[in-house]
Amino acid sequence: MSELQKRTVFIVSDHTGITAEALSRSLLAQFEGIEIDKRMCPFITTREDAEALLLEIKAVAVMSEERPLIFSTIADPDICAIIQQADALEI
Repeated sequence: MSELQKRTVFIVSDHTGITAEALSRSLLAQFEGIEIDKRMCPFITTREDAEALLLEIKAVAVMSEERPLIFSTIADPDICAIIQQADALEI
């Protein structure tokens, strides 16, 4: 039996994260053999919130063998720009 691939998924939103979580669930259901470490990150509304999250995502990217995935519904372009600095695949 093969070992499951493990991916860290960040669900990022400037509100509750329900939409981003539904999107992630729908897309990730298409793939078998993946173990998901899901991290909910709701109410990312300030630069400080985004910078703290960026540090967390960067730490996961360094420690993991796989790039983290980010499902984001952030509307503010300044906050998006901060999060996009991570070594992650953003959807």
